[in-house]
Amino acid sequence: MNESPPFYATIKEQRRLSSPHSSKRTHHFELCLKNSGLTYRTGDCVKIHPTNSVEAVEHCLKRLGASGEEHIEIKGTSWKLFDFLHTQANLKRPPRSLEGNLSDTCAKFGKLMPRFYSIASAMEEVGQEVHLTVRYLDEGVCSQYLCEQAQIGSTVPISIYPCDHFKLPEDPHQPIIMIGPGTGVAPFRGFLQERIAKGAPGKNWLFFGEWTQEGHFFYQEFWQHLQKRGQLQLDLAFSRDQIHKIYVQDRIKEKGDLLWHWLQEGAVLYLCGDAKAMAPAVEKVLFEVCGRHLPPEEVIPYFKQLKEANRYQKDVY
Repeated sequence: MNESPPFYATIKEQRRLSSPHSSKRTHHFELCLKNSGLTYRTGDCVKIHPTNSVEAVEHCLKRLGASGEEHIEIKGTSWKLFDFLHTQANLKRPPRSLEGNLSDTCAKFGKLMPRFYSIASAMEEVGQEVHLTVRYLDEGVCSQYLCEQAQIGSTVPISIYPCDHFKLPEDPHQPIIMIGPGTGVAPFRGFLQERIAKGAPGKNWLFFGEWTQEGHFFYQEFWQHLQKRGQLQLDLAFSRDQIHKIYVQDRIKEKGDLLWHWLQEGAVLYLCGDAKAMAPAVEKVLFEVCGRHLPPEEVIPYFKQLKEANRYQKDVY
């Protein structure tokens, strides 16, 4: 089945979440879905279809010794060279040699792939909008496209990508424990918007970590507002605010007995963010926490049971 063409969503708002003095740039985007027919559930992702900057295309054309007006054929499809380089080719990884027949050379370019971002909003709260939390990466074509090329009022081609493996529990009374350092916190903003909008009585607990509280406390007012109203338990880990670095796994270890108590009450445990370092470190501590209350041989089977019951859900990347 062919995929539906993307919808061109208008950027309503873009603001920097991290300090302007920080080398780690993280941005908040609000996109308008009016007249799109698109809907989403919290936990879903937005699929962004980026384009290369005009500067990057012109640099490549210069290396190719071409004007961009030439026509090429790639896998049976005819393209104007400029359009192909602008929308289809991964210019971050060009072929080693750019000499020879233009069609043959361009066929060697990697494909410009879409990027998936966790949705940071709930339609129950924001209506016909979708919010994103985007970290700028030097080698990230899509983050550069959003943070540098796209402006308020411009349009971005998007699709909604359902993520059925990462959802709120059907029972609104069920407690939830959310672990989301950095941009991994994005879906939990949506989770809490939905729960508050629906008046869900279940308890909510968030572990969030970043570099510094002053420069990287994403959505600070939202979390602290819920905390003051007794609607959120909030544990923070800002690694660079003290000599000895503190991470979310350290906070989990400190609150291990309480976390175990919540699990015994039926809490759903969520983990979102970096798959290479953060997720294994957090899981190691979660096993240790549960190992305080279970025989060693029962820890892994216990987590298997949680997963099978959709009470341990991960969205790591």
